[in-house]
Formats: sequence, C-alpha cells, structure tokens
Amino acid sequence: MKRFYKQEMVRLIKLAFPILVTQLIMMGMSVVDTLMAGQVSATDLAAVALGSSLIMPLIFFCQGTLLAVTPIIANHYGAKRYRYIRRTLMQSLWLALVLSIFAKLISTQLYHLCALMSHDQRLIYLANEYIDFLSWGIFGACFYQAWRGINEGVGNTRIIMVFGLIGILLNVPINYIFIHGLYGMPKLGGAGCGVATALVFTFMAISLAIYVYCCKRYKPLKLLHIRIKPRQDRILAIAKLGIPIAFSIFFETSLFSVITILMAPFGTNTVAAHQIAINFIGVIFMVPLSIGMTMTIRIGHLLGERQLEKARKIGLLGIGLCLLIALVTATLTWLLRPQIVALYTNNHQVQAIAIRLLLVGAAFQLSDALQVVTAGVLRGYQDTRSVLWITFISYWPIGLGSGCILGMTEWLTPEPLGAIGFWLAFVFGLSCAAVMLLIRFWRLSHHYEKWNPPINGKLRQTIQTSTSI
Repeated sequence: MKRFYKQEMVRLIKLAFPILVTQLIMMGMSVVDTLMAGQVSATDLAAVALGSSLIMPLIFFCQGTLLAVTPIIANHYGAKRYRYIRRTLMQSLWLALVLSIFAKLISTQLYHLCALMSHDQRLIYLANEYIDFLSWGIFGACFYQAWRGINEGVGNTRIIMVFGLIGILLNVPINYIFIHGLYGMPKLGGAGCGVATALVFTFMAISLAIYVYCCKRYKPLKLLHIRIKPRQDRILAIAKLGIPIAFSIFFETSLFSVITILMAPFGTNTVAAHQIAINFIGVIFMVPLSIGMTMTIRIGHLLGERQLEKARKIGLLGIGLCLLIALVTATLTWLLRPQIVALYTNNHQVQAIAIRLLLVGAAFQLSDALQVVTAGVLRGYQDTRSVLWITFISYWPIGLGSGCILGMTEWLTPEPLGAIGFWLAFVFGLSCAAVMLLIRFWRLSHHYEKWNPPINGKLRQTIQTSTSI
C-alpha cells in the first residue's frame, strides 16, 4: 500500500509541476504587459489595466468552457477509445471557433464600459485600442486551449510548459517593438501590449497544432483521420460540460473584483493592502490549482479504465497532498508576513494593514486549497454542475453576504470590521465550498458504479453512436 501511494505521489508531482509552471507563466505575461506599459506613462499603465480588466474575463470564460476537453479526452484515453478522441478534438475546435466569434463580437461593445469607468479621453482611447488589438488574439487563445486540452488529456503536460515558456520569451521583445515603434512598426504605446499578446496567442495555437499532428506520440490516435463536418449534438455536449466550469471561474474572479470595489470607501491604504494580500495569495493559489488540474487528468484516465476504487483513492491522495502543501504555505505566510509585505511597499500604514490581512490569509489558504483540488477531482468525474452550484452559493450568498455584514455593518460585531471582515468572510465562504465539495466527492465516488454503469455490447455501441462526444 505504501508503495502504491509513493508511486502515485511521484506520478502526480510529475504531472502537476509542468502545469504549475504553465499557470505561473500565464500570470507572468500579464505582469510583463503591466510593467512594460508602466515604463511609458501612468496613462498607458492605467489603459492596459482598464482594458485587461474588461477583455480578460471574456477570454477566461471562453477558455474555461474549453477546459471540458481535458476530462473528456482523459476518459477516452484511459478507455483507449481513440476514435472518440479524434471526434472530441474536431468538435472542440468547432466550439473554439464559435466561442471566438461570440467573444469577438462582444469585445466590440466594450468601449461603452470604458466610457463609463473614466472621463479621461486619452485613457479611454488607449484602453479601447488595447481591447481592439487584443480581441484578435481571442481566436488564438481559444484554439490554443482546445489543443492544450488534448495534450493534458493524454497526460502530456510538459509540452504545454515548453510552449508557455516560448510564449513569455516572445512576449517581451514583441511588446517592446510595438510599444516603441521599432523596425517600421507603428508606435502604439501601452496599446502595443495588446498586439503582442494577440500575436503570442496566435503563435502558440498554430505551433501546438503543428506539434500534435507531427509528434509520434499521437500517431496511434490517427488525428488526421477526422471528419471535418461539425456535429451540433457533440459541440453542445462539450459546452454543456464546460460552461459550468467557465461560470465557476467567473464567480470566483468576479467576487474578488466586487469586494475590491466595496473596499474603496475604506481608503487608499486599505485598498492597496488588500491588493498586496490578494496578489500574494493568488501566486500561492497556483500550487493547489495545478494539483486540482492534475487530478482532473488522472481521475479521468482511471474512470476510463473503470478503476473506480483506485480513482477514489487517488482523489483522497490528491486532497491530502494539497492540504499538506497548504499547511506548509500557510505556516510560512504566517511567519514571514512582514518580509512578504515589505517586498511590495515601503508605506508603513499599508504594511500594517496588509500584515493583518495576511494573518487571515494564512487560514484562507487551507480552505481555498481544499475547495480547488476537490473541484478538480469532481471535474475528473465530469461532474461540473455540482461544482457550479456549490461555488456560486459559497462565493456569493455566503461569502459576499457575510463579508458585507462583517465588514460594513454592526449586526454581529460592536463595529464594522472593514477589510478584515471581508477576509474573514473569504475563509467562511471557501470553507463552506470545501465541505460541500468534499461531501459531493464522497457520495459520487462511492456511488459512481450505480450512477454510471459500465456499457457493454450493443448497448455500448448504441449509446456511443447516439450521444458520444
């Protein structure tokens, strides 16, 4: 038994490490844009921040929908249903095209929101330029996510890390060229970051497609033997699984945005301290998020092989591993709070508030890690609807509701707790999500055979012909 857990632990770490690096790289591209735009002027920096805050949620929603490709491919790969991997790939590419067109059309209307958020005409102009340029990269971002799904579905996470590294290395010089107008290119200032990111997304999508079709590892899948014709039922089946994932991501990211806005009356120092704490926690969050994505792949393989008991054990192993890592990071956060905050600012007032927030943030990491890894396990079971409703209830009615009560009223405390109240609500909401997701995993893993009986003979052929993705 010890040997089994040791082998699986090594397997999970090998799968998770490239995913972690990839996620950090994707965050790094946004940081690079911000830093390089800030070197031009404060207006350019603000324009990139404003434009990014409007268009990136749209891109994340599209990519979140396409995250469904990974557990579907993993399940088919585990069961050696290679024909259905080919079908899933092609239909996911059609879905990527539909999502790209949908997002591109919406992006053309974002200038209305820019006008509402600022009265600075120069800022609005640059933000709209940034959005317009970056919107052409939506196609690359969506197709890249589809190709990423097939690689992760078969467990080939290392190549995604490699292409991520290439992407961020290209992003820096292309940013510089379009920001400053070198080599005959137009001088676009901060808006040039939108051109660079769009080109990088497009390059990564095309390069990853070429890699998949040329790599010997994918020869048994016969990916070139694909029906080009779109199938509405199969596209909708992927979307049905992926849209709950997209909304789950949206609920979490939008919650933090709304709370940041609600903190504005508490003063600039409080908002700055909140941003410091959230930024640091966001970086740490990449570790449990990567483990959760790894669990989606591994659980999908095992369920495809109908190794149900092993899938349940691996799910528990992943949750335990994530909790152990969270205990370590939470302890280090608690002990090194002053040093961490000092890396961000020299303002003593901001430091004092941020240090208090990170005290709560240490506990925040435990519940956050538990909920995200359990959500990843459930996605491996292709149970995305439960994750959607649990996260919505936990983040918004529970998390935001209790945050407003603790932070802005005297209903439960002698005086409003301010930012600390919102952070305590984070812990409460995420803990509720973790508990409900764990209960759902426990029930699903013990009743999976009954709820999803094996398909054999003519019944298998009939179901696969009519409903298979």
